Order: sequence, then structure tokens, then C-alpha cells
Amino acid sequence: MGSLTTTITTADVAPRPKEGLLYVGARFTNPDLPYPDFARWYDEIHMPHLVSMQGCRAAMRYARVTEPNPSSSPSATQYSSAMPYATLYPLHDVSWLHGAEFDSAKESTEAEYLPGRSVFKSVEFEGRGYEVVGESAGMGGGEGGGATKFIVFTTYKPPSTASTHAAADAASVDAFYAAVSALPGCRGLTRYRFSDVQRPELAARFEASGRWPAREAAVHGLDVGRGDLGVVYRARDAVVRGLEDPSALEVAVYELLTGLDG
Repeated sequence: MGSLTTTITTADVAPRPKEGLLYVGARFTNPDLPYPDFARWYDEIHMPHLVSMQGCRAAMRYARVTEPNPSSSPSATQYSSAMPYATLYPLHDVSWLHGAEFDSAKESTEAEYLPGRSVFKSVEFEGRGYEVVGESAGMGGGEGGGATKFIVFTTYKPPSTASTHAAADAASVDAFYAAVSALPGCRGLTRYRFSDVQRPELAARFEASGRWPAREAAVHGLDVGRGDLGVVYRARDAVVRGLEDPSALEVAVYELLTGLDG
């Protein structure tokens, strides 16, 4: 009996799904938009629309926590560009961001009670796609209706591999992650890498501004009291003082406003 040989090419193998995260930061540009209308649009129209899609696991909307004593911490003011509001969408596969289903998200950007009927006339958004590189069960230990009360959203731009500081800086950042993970109320840590393939409109914006997002990101989920958050800021300050570029590490604490399951 003759042997049967099957040749499999790379084109025959479906790409392996890469779990990911869509981060969407938001900042008001129109004072005529009342916050309750913004929240109503997000909670009743936009977020339900996205979590109804197959590619989206959950959606969590947050408001940034004001740092207790920012004047005593240069890193809190000089080096922070985090948006005052953020929505995080854990994804089954980061490639979903480039498909037709996600394209339909624009269908839920309007409401009759918004100025000019469109949210884009009143709010600046920044979107970024990330791939998961290391995680606990669920984003930061909880998603959707099971999300934690707070998250610590950290981004980090490593120095050039040729830098003599690269190894020491990486160890310092890992020490910061470990310090936050050691908090009694920490439910998990998920680490991400900025996706090499971004949506064209996002890439064009980054290219035009010359400010590409940090290569690395992490989310810690915390169920702690607001008074316990000072530990996060102190751990951050201890780290940034020793980095080659203190602005390379950005740490923002966000409080959960709404969580929806997909």
C-alpha cells in the first residue's frame, strides 16, 4: 500500500487567537455636554452594543481617581497623560478590532440628547489595542459584573535594548507590579503588549501626533478602600526616581462605574 503524504502550508493553518484588550480613554471637549448624558449614552447605548458582539467578552467603564497629594509627587502631574475616563473591553481575539463586526460600533455613537446628536462633537477619544502576554483569570482578576472596584492601569516604555539601564529599569517595574499584587485586596494582574497592528485611523492619529502609546501595559484589579490606594502611588514614586526616564512609567487608578458581561 502506498503512503499518503499531506503537505500543510501556513495558509492552511488558521491563525491562533490572541486574547486582547481594547482601551478607550475619553476627555470632554464641549462643556455643553452634561456628564449624566454622557454616562447615559455609554451605559444604555454604546457599551450594550459592543458587548452584544461575539468578539467582546465584557465592558467596564471607569473614572480616574484624583491623586490625594499630587503636588508632592512630580510624577503625578508632570508625567501623566491618562484620560479622566476610560472604558476597557477584554477581547477573545485582538484581531476582532479589524473586522466588520467591530466596524459597526460607529452605529452606536449617536443619540438625540447629545450636542449635535454625535458624541464625537463633545468628547475626544483615544483607542488602543493590546495583546495579552500574561494574566490571571479575567482582566485584573474580574470582568463585567464581576469587575473589581478599582483598577491600576500602568503603561511602560522600556528604554532601548542598547541602554545600560534596560535590565535595571525592567527589574524596577517588575518590583512595582509585585508591590501592587501583594496588596491584600488585589485580585489579579494581567499584562499586555501594544498590538503591532492597529486600526488605520488609530495608527494615523499616533503617527500625526508623534506620540505612540507605551509598548507595555498592565492592569491590576483591586477591591480595597480608597484610603488604601496611597500604597500604589508611593510604590510608583519609589520606582520612577530610579528609572532612566521617569516619564516612561505612567500609573493611573480608576474607579469602576459600570460593568457589563458579554
